[in-house]
Amino acid sequence: MTRGIYGKVPTHILNKTVFPFLGIENRDVVVGPGPGQDAAVLRLNDKFLVASVDPITAAEEDIGWLAVNISANDVAVSGARPRWFLSNILLPQGFDNRRLGSVVAELHNAAKRLEITVIGGHTEWTPQLKKPIIAGTCLGLTHKYFTSSTAHPGDRIILTKGVGLEGTFVLARALEDKLVQKLGDGIVSEAVALRESISIVDEAMALAQCEGLTAMHDPTEGGLALGLHELAEASNIGMEVTESRIYVPEPVRRISEALEVNTLSLLSSGALMATVKPEYAEEALALLDPLDVHAEIIGRITRSPDCIMVKRDGSRVSLPKPTSDEIWKFTENLPT
Repeated sequence: MTRGIYGKVPTHILNKTVFPFLGIENRDVVVGPGPGQDAAVLRLNDKFLVASVDPITAAEEDIGWLAVNISANDVAVSGARPRWFLSNILLPQGFDNRRLGSVVAELHNAAKRLEITVIGGHTEWTPQLKKPIIAGTCLGLTHKYFTSSTAHPGDRIILTKGVGLEGTFVLARALEDKLVQKLGDGIVSEAVALRESISIVDEAMALAQCEGLTAMHDPTEGGLALGLHELAEASNIGMEVTESRIYVPEPVRRISEALEVNTLSLLSSGALMATVKPEYAEEALALLDPLDVHAEIIGRITRSPDCIMVKRDGSRVSLPKPTSDEIWKFTENLPT
């Protein structure tokens, strides 16, 4: 296995080379680009238009399904129900038309499931590309929006579903034969079934009804660990989280152990992070009960700038900020 520098560009580089260069100012831009922000928010008469864009780069299987869900998640954590989707599909030369049809069918099925309309996009054969890549753009409308930058000291941190869902699914699809030999068909089938858990639209829409909700964030690349740091940077706060309260689903745990993967730094689409005022924490959990998803208070927001984890033995350590997602350990093993 080799490990290069892949994935999200670090915040300090974005601050210097990207965020200062954003064209003209526009008073209708309520939320623009910034560290840890999941989507842009534009004022549109008496509503807000929420827009997000996300690429699918680590996976090759199910990329149509992932593209719709990952982009829709970013819109949902901003408080808007996703309604429209555009896809930019880049294909390696010689990519079979039947496989393209399968990718588009995945887009269609994912969009139908979330009641989203595909309104456009672009499709091309791209020189020197080794595998297909999709960048999805999703749009939605809302009367009230949320961001990653409004968490406050004292807020409780809620995590739904658990860590490593998307990453475990991608690894199970890409390394299926190897994992079946190590772990058997059953656990690998459970990992592949995590595909159905990657949307957080329903959870976000439920939590948006909580009066005490202060912020929501979608931990994706870099896993929960990077997601927590992104939330801290966006809100200019610190946090304390308890390791024993972070749920690791069984297929995630088993596959991570088999591949020596850190679950806290593994692609975690399917999880939702939310912060709520302490007096509203139980109400927020009750709003999630009808959805039958695992949800737990994993920590609290602090005034200190530090991100601290309370380990299972009671010790307190700094939560490392990942420089790359664990999925990229397997770059040479993923399909090309």
